[in-house]
Amino acid sequence: VATARWHEIRGRSAALITGHCLIHPGGEEVASARTVVHFAFPDDAEIAAYVATCSGSPGFTLDGYGSAFVRRIEGDPANVIGLGIPLLRDMVRRAGLSWPDLWT
Repeated sequence: VATARWHEIRGRSAALITGHCLIHPGGEEVASARTVVHFAFPDDAEIAAYVATCSGSPGFTLDGYGSAFVRRIEGDPANVIGLGIPLLRDMVRRAGLSWPDLWT
C-alpha cells in the first residue's frame, strides 16, 4: 500500500487539511488549516528504501528520511507533522484564553 501510494504522489502536490477541536469551559472552537505538500520524484529504489523504514505506515514525514522527498510546503508545516500549534493558539485566543496561561 505504501509503495503504491508513493507511486501515485511522486512529482505531484497534495493538500492536507488538518482539523482541530478545542473544548474549553465556555464551549468549543472548531477550525481547520490547509497545507499543500509538493513532492519530489523519488525513483523506485528510493521509494522501496523509504517504505522499508516506515514500519508498515503508508504515510510520509517532513522530518527524518521523508524530508528529502518533499520539495516545498505551502502553509504551516506543523499541520503535516501533527498538531498545528499556530492554529491552536488562534483557537485559544478566540476562546478568550491566554496562550501563556496554558504554560502553568
